[in-house]
Amino acid sequence: MNMYDLQNELPRLPLPSLEDTCNKLLEWSKPLLSKEEFTASKQVVEAFMTTNDQGPFLHNQLLNLKNKENTLNWLKHFGLILILKIDHLYQ
Repeated sequence: MNMYDLQNELPRLPLPSLEDTCNKLLEWSKPLLSKEEFTASKQVVEAFMTTNDQGPFLHNQLLNLKNKENTLNWLKHFGLILILKIDHLYQ
C-alpha cells in the first residue's frame, strides 16, 4: 500500500460560500488598511458579490469544477498553475 491508495475515499475539499470568502477577505484586511481604504475595499467587495458577471459567476465556475466527478481537490488546479508561474519567474 502506498500513500495514495485510499485517496479516492477521502472527503472532497469543501468550497466556502462566496459570502464567507468575501467576509474573510474583509476581516483579514481590515487591520492592514486605513479607514478610507477599508471602506473602499468593502464597497468593491460588495459590488463583486452582487454583480452576476463577477462574484456569482466565478463562484459557480468553482462549484462546477468542485462537482466534477474526477475532482477531489478543486484548489489543486490553481496550486499547479501558481507553481508553474512561479517556476517560470526563476528560469
